[in-house]
Amino acid sequence: MKLQILNLATKLSITNPKQTRLLCQFVFNLAKYDLNYDIRDRARFLRQLIMPASNASAADDKPASGGGGALMKHVKKIFLATKPAPVLESKFKGSIFFFECLLNNDVSCSNDSSTTATAVAAAGLMFLTSR
Repeated sequence: MKLQILNLATKLSITNPKQTRLLCQFVFNLAKYDLNYDIRDRARFLRQLIMPASNASAADDKPASGGGGALMKHVKKIFLATKPAPVLESKFKGSIFFFECLLNNDVSCSNDSSTTATAVAAAGLMFLTSR
């Protein structure tokens, strides 16, 4: 959840930096002292990526390339990339055979334990959807 908050703060800072700058700084300051090192590392990385000028002046370091870093040009492409919509497909798409075996009470349909487990799962699904 905390990583998602960091990602949201980053995306807000990229899309509307004037209104969300203080909010993002607050989130990054909170993450700086988190117990989880993944949160601390991600916050440090994202802060340097989207706010290199404010951190460079605070640490008396100059950014890698005078315009705010080489990656600063590509921040929108990295964090706001368009993603394809997910394709929803049923896990039981080819399992009509198991439903027929269950409906006919045919025990000889499957001798394999994995197909039996699938048949049991399919029966449970049928039971849940029939209510």
